[in-house]
Amino acid sequence: MPKFFSFAREKSFLVRLCEAAITLTIGLVLFLLPLFFTGLVSQGIVFEKIVLFYLLVLIGLVAWITKGVAEGELKIIRTPLDLPLGILGGILLISAIFSVDKLTSFVGSYGATTKSFIAFIIYLIFYCLIINNINYRRLKIFFWSLILGAMVTIAYSALQISGIFLLPWSITQAIAFNPIGSSSSLGIYASAMLPLLALAVPLAIPENTPSWGKKLLAIGWAIMVVLATLVTLFLLFLLNNFVFWPAAIVGVAISLMFILSKVVRLRSADTFIPVVIFLVLITFLVGGNFNLVNAQLPAEVSLSRALSWQIAKESLKHDPL
Repeated sequence: MPKFFSFAREKSFLVRLCEAAITLTIGLVLFLLPLFFTGLVSQGIVFEKIVLFYLLVLIGLVAWITKGVAEGELKIIRTPLDLPLGILGGILLISAIFSVDKLTSFVGSYGATTKSFIAFIIYLIFYCLIINNINYRRLKIFFWSLILGAMVTIAYSALQISGIFLLPWSITQAIAFNPIGSSSSLGIYASAMLPLLALAVPLAIPENTPSWGKKLLAIGWAIMVVLATLVTLFLLFLLNNFVFWPAAIVGVAISLMFILSKVVRLRSADTFIPVVIFLVLITFLVGGNFNLVNAQLPAEVSLSRALSWQIAKESLKHDPL
């Protein structure tokens, strides 16, 4: 690829701008993760939340390509997942071609655009964007963006279920309303974020910093992460579902495996924090749900797995393609 810019020792302003745009877009996607993958879509103003995800990925893609043009080369990293993702994309393409409703399969329908073939391509682009632009500094930014988004979501959801409504709109004045969608989805999200919060607590504890201002700021941030972890446990209590505890335990156990194998390096004094959280979860699992608070959430009704499997088999018998 020909070079359109001449470089000295430092990168040009355009390359630095593109790198900042890539970092910002991926960080925003991770921060807004609960908003994108919610099962409920508010279309009062005819706005699909997936469009925001498309826009951020498109901005990141344009910035990545522009950076490659400016540097004279576009490096693409190969991973072991390339072949499985390619096969999955081919299967989805064939399925969309032979679909009864091709337009819905390729583009999606009003209110259901997240499972279309175009959505899969956008997810694939986002995956490539992360893989080809990751480094240690960005990894920390992306991790804390994800943690910050989880802290905001969990804190808001806990207040919502407790009957404290922060948003003024009538649709939000219900304890069942949350950024994820259903109460069961919220519990799954909280169980998935708890292991990351268990890692974030020791990572947020400040090391030896010469500046008192930075040290106080780091201590304040560490306290917020600790509070977010406690609120996550409280949220699981409010949701009152036995299934969430084993999921959280497995996640924390995997985190401990990474810590003990030195994949995630922590100070020896900080290792006890994930261990304590793991023991607390084990205690809750063995002791059962204590029902400290009765949130009186509405019951959720869904098809059983056996019935869903039966419907899928009958559909394949009727039309295999």
